[in-house]
Amino acid sequence: MKNHKGFTLVEVVIALTILALIMLTTLSALRTFADTQERLQRVTERLDEMRLVTALLRRTISQAVPVSRVNEGESFGSYFFGEQSELFWTTPMAGPGLGGLKILHLHNANGQLVLQVADYLAILEEPNWSDMEQHILVEQLDSFVLAYLEAPGAEWLEQWELLPNSPYSVKMLISANGRYWPEIIINLNDGKMQQ
Repeated sequence: MKNHKGFTLVEVVIALTILALIMLTTLSALRTFADTQERLQRVTERLDEMRLVTALLRRTISQAVPVSRVNEGESFGSYFFGEQSELFWTTPMAGPGLGGLKILHLHNANGQLVLQVADYLAILEEPNWSDMEQHILVEQLDSFVLAYLEAPGAEWLEQWELLPNSPYSVKMLISANGRYWPEIIINLNDGKMQQ
């Protein structure tokens, strides 16, 4: 009887089964890694959006300039007013095509946080905001609520009328993509440059 060297059918089947299990485990691990990478990328994008929008709003609102709004030659208060869902203020801006004093309008437009910019020309008439370009700051906005503080220790107000002065602080509560952002509280400095 000859001695044949090689694998039996049972050994080949066992080897193929082990190889298939190793391949399945490797593919599963790669898929989990890809899913984790994708989730991490989405979280990073949300955090970047939150950080950039918060920085922009802090910078422009804290430097709001207490200029008067004029109507028919009569001044009637600082051009800083808002309600729970929208805010109007004036601030200096610099950049190509943006230099000078601007009026900004922040509001929720169809589930997006939108910023509009208009030139301040002594506010002889209110800008036509419906024709102004909308700069989308946050997409998939769930909620946007503003509150105004007149002085430290006072109660937060739901609106700020055209008063001779701007509020001491503005508070924003933003929820987007099913997640709440940290509360944003911005202290105003009446247009003085921050040191």
